[in-house]
Amino acid sequence: MNFTQRKPKQGQIYLMAVEYRDRPNIKKARPVVVVSNERATDIDVIAVSVSSQLKRSEYDVSINYWKECGLSRPSIARTSKLISVSIEQLQTYLGELDASDLKRIIEKCRDVF
Repeated sequence: MNFTQRKPKQGQIYLMAVEYRDRPNIKKARPVVVVSNERATDIDVIAVSVSSQLKRSEYDVSINYWKECGLSRPSIARTSKLISVSIEQLQTYLGELDASDLKRIIEKCRDVF
């Protein structure tokens, strides 16, 4: 994504290259959900990782409308995995969360703190 494109918005899903924690320098394209609001977005956004794996904690939130927002399989948002990323790192736009999914994800992000 370059700066001539519009800023990412809360609830949008993008693919980005994410490093494996146990294997530095190895990256995989993974979906992330932008959770920071537009007022807080300048050159960075706060996002949470998305996974098709089973829930592992109370902070994993099911994305009920996964097909509608561009995901290829049933997924969860890992709200305990907040990451700050440059908007330049956001690659492919996949879609936007349903309002009910976004509300539950934002509420769970608040619970983390």
